[in-house]
Order: sequence, then structure tokens, then C-alpha cells
Amino acid sequence: MIKPVITCIIPTHGRSDLLRDALSSIFQQHPVTPTEIIVVDDLDDPATASVVTEHASEQRKVRLTRITKHTGPYGASASRNIGAKAASSEWLAFMDDDDLWTSDHLTGLAEALQRNPQADAVISWMGISRRGKTAPHFSIRESLGPDEVLARNPGITGSNLLIRRSAYLSIGGFDPYLPVSNDKDLFYRLLTSGFSYAVSPRRTAVHRQHEGEQLTNWNEKRAQGMELFYQKHRNSLSLADSRLLKRQIHSIRARTAPTPFQRGKHTLLMLLRSDLEGLQSAARAAIRRLSHLPKLSPKP
Repeated sequence: MIKPVITCIIPTHGRSDLLRDALSSIFQQHPVTPTEIIVVDDLDDPATASVVTEHASEQRKVRLTRITKHTGPYGASASRNIGAKAASSEWLAFMDDDDLWTSDHLTGLAEALQRNPQADAVISWMGISRRGKTAPHFSIRESLGPDEVLARNPGITGSNLLIRRSAYLSIGGFDPYLPVSNDKDLFYRLLTSGFSYAVSPRRTAVHRQHEGEQLTNWNEKRAQGMELFYQKHRNSLSLADSRLLKRQIHSIRARTAPTPFQRGKHTLLMLLRSDLEGLQSAARAAIRRLSHLPKLSPKP
């Protein structure tokens, strides 16, 4: 089996407890293991430094380094790019600090690469962990074209991607100015640049849902990030995909806007941008919301 030389890159932002678990899952990789692990800390957090030092002293077979980031744009994308530039390996494997890998994650990626040795990237399927239980999550398909990956996430995240460092650097890495959907953006640019990918059909990357802040949370910050993504790619979107992205943005604000008037406005705009299937979905969501309203007692 091909054993690619891999650098694992973890961006982190003051979540030392979650980072400890993420690092432990990397050190449990077998039989394919990373050559080095780079943690990019954009807060210069003492607790993060302690976790990295602790793991580095316990695991001497893999080089573990911490880079602190003080300038330029902040966020996971910028940190990933810093890690990629510092990496010494041919292959880069990314992991978010609040996610986990099963012990055969890198092995599954290596096996997919052996089946497709010309691939420039490998993407695994994903699981999602809620309250200690793991369920199926993203299942990316093979042979997707650029026009199939913009409106809906096809199954790529910051935790299930293995990519050649040369390909990553040639497309400019992750866009540091996109707080959300930067994974879709990277994948789109990878495909439009003529690079290829393979799929590892194992759910070896696990997205953890937790009480802390997550970019997957539905809030105004996510809606604004999706608007930035839409503006960047609006000229490449089909009419149907454009309507879908706008509907997703209005759907978030229909739930999270601060006043009933604003929520109603975005509900209406969401419906205006819906096809029949979307209308049915919106109607079901509205019924679910109504079912949670307090019931009025009949007048005596």
C-alpha cells in the first residue's frame, strides 16, 4: 500500500479541551501515520500551548509544532494557509480542532490514493457526533463537476481532505475572507483548475456538535458569510443555484432575525425564491414552528 508522506494541519482558536481530543485521534492513526502535525494558534493561547507541549512530550515519533499567528486575516482558513506553507510533506491533511478521526482515517485515504494514484486530492465520507452517538453525515460522490459543488456542499469540510501541497498552493489555498463555505470554494477552484480527486467511502472523519461556537450554527454571522460566498461566485451560478443560495440565506434569517417583522420578511423572501419542492419543505418547516407555539385556551 502507498504510504504518502503527510503533514496534518489543525487551526485552533482557544478550544484547548477540544484540541486535546483532536490531537489524540491523530496520534492513534494506524497503520498510516503522519510525518508531522502543525497546530496554528491564532490567539497565542497559554492553554493551547500547554496541550501541544503535553502531546509533544508524550509522542516523540511524530513531529508536533505550534505556530502562533499575530497578523493578517484571522480565522481557520488563514491558519490553514500558514500551516500549509510551513509544511514539509508532499501531502496535507486538514482537521478542525473540534472534530475527530477514526484510527484508520489516513489509511482509508491512502488506500483510495492507491486506487487512484493520479489524484490530486482524496476526500473521505463523514460521520456526525451528537450527544455521544455517531450517525452518517456527508457522503461525497466521485466525478463531480465544478457546477455541482457551489450551491450545496457535496461533502467536503476542513476535516476530511487530503491534498497535494503543490496543488493546494497553486490554487491559493483556502480563501481567508470567506468565514463560511470556504471548503466549497476551495473544492470549486480545485476542479476548475483541472485537478482531480478520489473518494474514500469510509466515515472516518467525524464532525462533533457541541455547545461552543461553530460556523455551522445558524445565525446572522453565517448568513453574512454565505452572502460573501454568493457575491464571489454569483457569475458562475446557474439561476437555480442562485435561487437556492438566496433561499438558504433567507431561511437562516427567517429563524434568527431579531424581530417578528424581520423574520416574517425573510420567510416571505424565502418562499418567493422557492420551487415547488422548496415550497413544500418551507411549509413543513412553518408547520413545525407553529406546532411549538403555545395553544390558546378556549374562552369560557
